[in-house]
Amino acid sequence: DVANSTGSLDTAHNDDIRARPLREIEALAAAARQLIGVQSDKVINNVTRCIERLNILVTGLPDMDPNARIDGISSPRRTDDPFVMTLDLDKPGDRLRFSAAHELGHVLVHTESRPLSREAREAEADTFASAFLLPREPMLVELSPTLTLAGYSRIKARWGVSMQAIIRRSFDLSVIDKDRYRSLQIQISSRGWRKDEPVDIPRETPALPTPEIGGFRRIMNQDNVVSMFDRPLNG
Repeated sequence: DVANSTGSLDTAHNDDIRARPLREIEALAAAARQLIGVQSDKVINNVTRCIERLNILVTGLPDMDPNARIDGISSPRRTDDPFVMTLDLDKPGDRLRFSAAHELGHVLVHTESRPLSREAREAEADTFASAFLLPREPMLVELSPTLTLAGYSRIKARWGVSMQAIIRRSFDLSVIDKDRYRSLQIQISSRGWRKDEPVDIPRETPALPTPEIGGFRRIMNQDNVVSMFDRPLNG
């Protein structure tokens, strides 16, 4: 039950404006995998089912402006109601899986404690999603400093995560340096792959149909917008 899970990850109280260190978030992602019953070195075949296994209600976002930059919203606050996660189910499968993992990070990491800074919270959720979907040990085996976009596309096909997210993970793990990261991003942009990458990943669907949520637009805010694709480099 996620009501107990949010405390079982042993998230330290954090009222800082800074995001927690990479290794700390990775440990929380590894604990989440163990909690769900997914081995540390295995591909997560269906992120949505893993989340539903924790009794989190996963629903689709209602019809809205197609240009809106909202991939998902979650409820990382302890109440009498179940935790709810709403996702844009029309997004490409790789982005949808990352969005779901990002929102899971908000629920599991930020229900008990959260940084004061919104940017720090979003960075932590992005890092959680990356570590949850792309665990350190297998990534250090599969990634290399000279890996080309063709190589990243093969990893995408296997792990169900966008090439851009894998490239970012490679940078965060210090497999590639800042210059190589920027070179790969330029190559992605020059090919027109920023929003439409090669290698289609099947979309996941919640087990239950999306219910009607009254007043949904009033609760939408920028706090849980997935920011991985636009987050600047640090260091």
